[in-house]
Amino acid sequence: MDKTIIYTKFSKTRKKEVSLRTTISQDSKGNLKVEKKGNIHSKEAIQNLINTYQRIKNISKKFEVVPIKQTGEYTVEFPFIKGVSLHEQVSSANSNKEFHALMTYYIGLLDSIPTVKCSLGKDFENIFGKVDKDKEYICLKEGILDLNLSNFIIDSKEKAHFFDYEWCYDFPIPKDFVLFRALVVLYINSTSRNFQSIEDFLKEYIEKTEDIKQYYAWEGHFQNKVVVKRQNHPVYPLSSIDVDVLDMKKEIEIKKEEIQLLKEDILKAKEEKETFEKKITSEIEEFRSFKKGMIWKILEKYRKIRYRLQGKKLD
Repeated sequence: MDKTIIYTKFSKTRKKEVSLRTTISQDSKGNLKVEKKGNIHSKEAIQNLINTYQRIKNISKKFEVVPIKQTGEYTVEFPFIKGVSLHEQVSSANSNKEFHALMTYYIGLLDSIPTVKCSLGKDFENIFGKVDKDKEYICLKEGILDLNLSNFIIDSKEKAHFFDYEWCYDFPIPKDFVLFRALVVLYINSTSRNFQSIEDFLKEYIEKTEDIKQYYAWEGHFQNKVVVKRQNHPVYPLSSIDVDVLDMKKEIEIKKEEIQLLKEDILKAKEEKETFEKKITSEIEEFRSFKKGMIWKILEKYRKIRYRLQGKKLD
């Protein structure tokens, strides 16, 4: 059956072992489907997707994991889910109340996933870098890493569907680290929180703020594991893990400088407004005092005399 490719995404920056091409196609009857395709180098990544689905397909009662089927040695297929991503909904929120309600909904989805309190082992360290082996974290048991808001599609019946579970491990991952990654991707790819610094935004939702520095380090180590070193960095995509940490930090610093300049402009405008208001108030008071003085009374008498001589009535 003939098909038309209407969307494709391929990251040239990933290492070949984890580099997959994503396409959305439409057949002659208008049916849509999503495919992920690898090659001999990324065959294991394709098999991991299939294994991951079997592990997590019933992981939550609050959202459905989009099913997968293998259609070729290096190809898997997903049904196309019609709807709007949670990222789009949050980014287009019309008020703080709506924004926080949607974020609460997202946190509820995250909270619905089984957790375990444990220390981090060698498997985690190999992927994400150094850990404090004596410290315990609340972890997602199944190690789903990429729970970004853009990976949740909300359909017309308000049902949430989780897709793109490419980055999932068979060892526990700290829940707040997963949340941290989702918040950073949301912040960078949305203008709705631009009046906040990234630090303030993260502190709104991450309870143990002292761990945030560690999360940045883990993310940097992870990127070095999956991304080919390059000179030219791509723009951050919405639904991909390919977020360069160095560029991310530079972007955050630029935003912080812009916010600081805006705050200074607002403060300057406020001071100018207060100065102007004081000046007007002072001039009004001076005029009122002048009207109570002898000169004003003399002027009033002179005005009455002048009008009488001119044969006019005084208003």
